[in-house]
Amino acid sequence: VPGTEGMMVRRLLFLDDGTLLAATTNGILTVQGEQVRLHQRQAGNPASLSSNAIMCLSFFNGRLYAGTEGGGLNILVNDIHDETWQFDHLTAQNGMESDVVFELTPWSKDELLVQCISSFTLLNTSTGALTNYGRSFFGGNENRRLVLGEVPPIALNDSLVLIAPTSGVT
Repeated sequence: VPGTEGMMVRRLLFLDDGTLLAATTNGILTVQGEQVRLHQRQAGNPASLSSNAIMCLSFFNGRLYAGTEGGGLNILVNDIHDETWQFDHLTAQNGMESDVVFELTPWSKDELLVQCISSFTLLNTSTGALTNYGRSFFGGNENRRLVLGEVPPIALNDSLVLIAPTSGVT
């Protein structure tokens, strides 16, 4: 894609209408036909991305969610095809367990599983309710601390999930 030379792409997401989204270290790149846009954090604009370091993307229940390397979870509030994007942000300041979001996995009809560095947050996308599963849920002490990698969890059924910590599969 012209103009993207040297960009570090972490993830690609294709939408049903043919739009390509790329999670990059410089923001979110959109490619639709010949139109290429880069959505980035804008200093002084609280509705822009909270960080340009995008780790993952999910289009869930008609909304775009972007996990960042230190700015929490960004939720697009306007249309994905608008020229300028506006975001709501979920961070450690307003209920998330962490501001580092590695993965986003659909969990149920209305829930998105947000995988952070050493925890999970279950986001109800209809109500906005957050349920955190952190250190106390996974053993509680420093010797048994869970450190997750950038591998999405796999739901085997409604009560069994495989997760990939840096020390092996759990």
